[in-house]
Amino acid sequence: MGHAAKQYREEKAAHERRIFAEFCAASRLAPDSITQPDPPDIIADLDGRGRVALELVRVNHSDEILSMDLTT
Repeated sequence: MGHAAKQYREEKAAHERRIFAEFCAASRLAPDSITQPDPPDIIADLDGRGRVALELVRVNHSDEILSMDLTT
């Protein structure tokens, strides 16, 4: 059985930006260059390669994963 979802959720753009900043930390994308024109969801600088545009297909909130019991 799933867990109750949190009452508060980040706004969509804030959540996307936070997740993308975590992704940037593990890649060559510069987190301080992030813009969110919508569309696309994210534009950022790729170290030494210029600007790239990305569309986030699905970003799940951790509380959503827990509430749907998708942890296994």
